[in-house]
Amino acid sequence: MSPASGHAAATADVETNEHPLSGLAFLSDQKTLTITDVTKLKRLRRKQLSASTSHALYPDKCSVSMVIDRLMPREDGVFEANQLGTAAHAVLEHLFSLPGSERTKARASAIAREYRENFEFANEMLGHGLAPLVHALNEADTAKWFREVDVRTHGLWEIEDPTQVTVFRNEMGFGADNEFNVNIGRVPFVGYIDRVDKIVDPTTGEIVGYKVIDYKMGKYKEPDPKFPDNPDEYGDQIKVYVAAMFGVTGFWPESGSLVFAKHHRERVIETSREAVAGAVERFEAAYDRMHDMADKNEYPTKPGPLCSWCVLVNNCPAAVNPRNGIAYEDLSNTVKVPFDELPAAEQAKGKNWPAWKKAKGVRVVGLDDEGNPLPLKAIPRGEVTIPTVQFPAPSDSDEANARRMATGITNGAAQQTDTSAHRATAPSTNTTEGNTPMTITAPAPQQKRLVDGVSVNDADIDGVLNARSNSAFAVTDLSMFAVAELAKGNQPITGGTVKALVDTLATIVQNVEFALTGATSYQSGTNRLARNALKNTVATLPLPWGQDLTAWDKWFESARKRTSATLNAGIRLYEAGDQLPDAPFQSLAAETA
Repeated sequence: MSPASGHAAATADVETNEHPLSGLAFLSDQKTLTITDVTKLKRLRRKQLSASTSHALYPDKCSVSMVIDRLMPREDGVFEANQLGTAAHAVLEHLFSLPGSERTKARASAIAREYRENFEFANEMLGHGLAPLVHALNEADTAKWFREVDVRTHGLWEIEDPTQVTVFRNEMGFGADNEFNVNIGRVPFVGYIDRVDKIVDPTTGEIVGYKVIDYKMGKYKEPDPKFPDNPDEYGDQIKVYVAAMFGVTGFWPESGSLVFAKHHRERVIETSREAVAGAVERFEAAYDRMHDMADKNEYPTKPGPLCSWCVLVNNCPAAVNPRNGIAYEDLSNTVKVPFDELPAAEQAKGKNWPAWKKAKGVRVVGLDDEGNPLPLKAIPRGEVTIPTVQFPAPSDSDEANARRMATGITNGAAQQTDTSAHRATAPSTNTTEGNTPMTITAPAPQQKRLVDGVSVNDADIDGVLNARSNSAFAVTDLSMFAVAELAKGNQPITGGTVKALVDTLATIVQNVEFALTGATSYQSGTNRLARNALKNTVATLPLPWGQDLTAWDKWFESARKRTSATLNAGIRLYEAGDQLPDAPFQSLAAETA
């Protein structure tokens, strides 16, 4: 079957008035969504990835919710949270392009009012989707819109003095048609940093660093302590921005902040290289997950407290109420309301609600001021039917089809000619050039000994070593060092010799680490420092190859002491600060008669 026939041809002339969720189906497990319209499958695979999009691809998220978000049209109401956020962002973008002395609350309000009066200016700053909506507001709604935008910008003056800020970059753009192009790890990055400030020494006036800032127009948010294993999405966003800025400027931002202007709060994010490295790994993992799900054409559900907030809640067979484990009642004619925005009487009724419900809010019947139903926030039952399929659905990748379908069966999906950069090139099968096809000859392990986790901070996942962790790097660093030293000493490299030397080196590292911290951990920074000091020790105190046990025992103790002394010398230097003696080299000079 050619790409011009079969399913690809059947979806080529889709009517424009079809429901945006047509062309979807659940596999027979009732837990996995698949895309039967390959034109929509292509919309779920991106060559460049933004920080915010990557969060929807984290493993703690429901990938079906992500699919729905991509395929459903945006809500156009001018008072929607995302639209008000867009307007407030635009006000602050324009404000910080002005001289410092002009960055006042009054000027911020004036910018918002100019959007209402000057359509060309609004179209430039708000976009051609939002600008007409703002200009169509009646008098009462215009006043309300001004208040909503002001409350999202004026809180900034409770956090900082915008007149004293020295801006390095305002709306710093990456990827697409923007000024900068950079890879985060191995992933092409697209996005905007709201603001990058110069950190200026108040005494000398010198630039001593840079600060990355992202505006948040919603509620103040910190990681939920009830779910310590879930990534900190907002924090990761700042860390990815730090990596992006460093990649194009060579400057490492010393500070990063999330500014929740509406709630007058700032959240400072750690921007150490180790913290940023963890976020970069999660960003790469999200990119891989996006392509892997598209390759397989399988998007798993993840039922939980957020099901009641999903527009697909009435139609998803996996959506269940976590309180009782059964499907939700019809939630079509309801709106989502955060707990703290409910009337006091309603809050009192829900005082015994579980913490997750208070944190996420509830659905209530949506009525306007006159008691009329508001526009629906969930897809009504029966409006769209998502069928269940008993066979693998079409994919936009011949590679995926070959894996998932029986020999001789094809789905007619168009071939993907753009090779994804995230995957390694497949072994060549072109024998006319003298190449021999490569195949995997090793048997699959009975039990996995490595697993690719998300965070470098997780040493293992369910007891299996996390290949991305600091621990994995530490133990392989020691084993590679041992092999290199065996080769350097012309010693046999066998399982027994490698194990003996690795254990010897690891024992020295753990002794030194324990003497400094009272603990040992391959995850720790102290372990890394001890390994580096040990490598220097071995370079200056060669291993006693060919000598007896007494010589090895003497070498071990000398190596332990020298490694420990190396670290302690560095620590003493730090503790001394700038209080160093004059002519400290005196003790190094040779005595003369």
